[in-house]
Amino acid sequence: MISARYEGVLATTKYASRVKRATPPNPAFDDDRDFESFAKIGRWRWSTPQVGYEEKYGVLSDLLRIIRTHRGDSVDEMIMTSRMPSTLRMPKEMFGDDLFLVVDVEAEARELIRLGRRFIAIREGFVRNIVEAGQNEFVLDWHQPPADVEARLAAMIIGFELAGLRTSLSTVRREEVGHE
Repeated sequence: MISARYEGVLATTKYASRVKRATPPNPAFDDDRDFESFAKIGRWRWSTPQVGYEEKYGVLSDLLRIIRTHRGDSVDEMIMTSRMPSTLRMPKEMFGDDLFLVVDVEAEARELIRLGRRFIAIREGFVRNIVEAGQNEFVLDWHQPPADVEARLAAMIIGFELAGLRTSLSTVRREEVGHE
């Protein structure tokens, strides 16, 4: 069985130098209790927002186009984190017969592995405001990719880096399945 993994961090975007309308970065604080609640979140590390709400879906659309271009027909489906709520219209790249948005990617991946499906699982943690959880991470796990997965993944990485991701890990694992 073959599997491939890519991990990257959103370092910049094509939107970085564009002037854009400000969006509220944090919930409105009305009284001392709001500030106390915010202080109690107590994260050990805060990530800098790299995208706003609209830009996030632009970046994800770019990444999905790259994946779809280089995966070919070697995938039955893709599953991806759905980090809702969102009040914005999502671009067409976020929909399709090949993409299923889920809340729990790991649970869905376990089921697809059990069913023997060829799929790509995508988890993203692009931070849109400072109270949002995430580390601007993008993780792709490709289950049962084709034999030429190294070349396909290398081509994806070129596109990912042009889209603003900084690669932290890229690996392919080949496991022998025992026959009885």
